[in-house]
Amino acid sequence: MAHTYDANDRARLDADTIGAGVSEATAGVAHAVRGAGDGARAGIAEMRHGAQHVVEAAKDKLHSAQHMVAERASETKHAVEDGYAGLKHTIVRNPMASVGIAAGVGVLVGLLLCRPRS
Repeated sequence: MAHTYDANDRARLDADTIGAGVSEATAGVAHAVRGAGDGARAGIAEMRHGAQHVVEAAKDKLHSAQHMVAERASETKHAVEDGYAGLKHTIVRNPMASVGIAAGVGVLVGLLLCRPRS
């Protein structure tokens, strides 16, 4: 005997079909959300790795610059000490000439500071 579908049977069949479609769509959305989350986590991990690389490179450059500054400061200190020792030696060997040079420099500085301004 053949079964005939009435309006209620069709409505139930349509509701079942729609429900299956909604379930399938929900599963697809959930899968897409999980995929997006996984992609976001991977992107964040990659950005973190890149940032760590940049920080390490910056630290290396900073240490290199600190070392270079320390070397230059040491060289400058030695040059000033050598210059001071040479000047002291010259003054001890020629005290009168040193006093004369200091007096001349003092006069020049005084003239420059006291000259009329235009």
